[in-house]
Amino acid sequence: MKMNKEFTIPYKPNHPVFKLPEREKLLALYKKIGLAEFEKRMQERNAIIHNAEHDPLRYGVRLSRWALIEECLKKYNIVIVLGGNQSSKSELGAYFTAKTAFEKRWWDGQTEPVKIACFHTVSDTSIRQQQAYVYKYLPPEWRDLGKIGKITNISYTQKNGFSENVFITPEKSECSFFNYQQDIDVVQGYTLDFIWADELLNSAWLNELPFRIMAKSGKMLITVTLIHGMIGAIKKIADLC
Repeated sequence: MKMNKEFTIPYKPNHPVFKLPEREKLLALYKKIGLAEFEKRMQERNAIIHNAEHDPLRYGVRLSRWALIEECLKKYNIVIVLGGNQSSKSELGAYFTAKTAFEKRWWDGQTEPVKIACFHTVSDTSIRQQQAYVYKYLPPEWRDLGKIGKITNISYTQKNGFSENVFITPEKSECSFFNYQQDIDVVQGYTLDFIWADELLNSAWLNELPFRIMAKSGKMLITVTLIHGMIGAIKKIADLC
């Protein structure tokens, strides 16, 4: 296919989901549908990828299993997701965290401001991993709001994560970040709508966190990588099944 300035340059031709076909197949398609339709489809493809990268909460690519997990969260108060490394568990947790911050109680339609808590192994992994993923999934119009008035505060840096490990949305929803190395009393008194507990959740935290969502019939998503075998907290649940 002879390329010239009339053609739209394909964005990320080897994209894992929207990978372009081989040159010969592209040429055959071009000959079949003509320049105008070919350009239209290429521009639509490019826009889909750009939108997914810029605003993954609204337009991102979601694995088919995510819909199943969403239905489970609507039905059950606690949902556990197990998987290997690079199986998109952190993407999943960040998506549902941001979805709750943005849509509030999407599982039952209530629209009052929500309180969310996210937990990770230590402070560093909370900042480098969990908070980074949540920031990625926030609506783009929220990401760099900074402090506005006496309530809204979404201030994030790659080095330090969210300011004071918390952000508050323009609609007064609040998301706080903790780690399992902290004293468990740090969450005493919290009444939460949604919890995302990632990785090495221990039995003490597992015993405590469900009480934080009980009063509001909230939801708790647990994501765990079992590369070193069954951790005690998850085994405790599995033994009850």
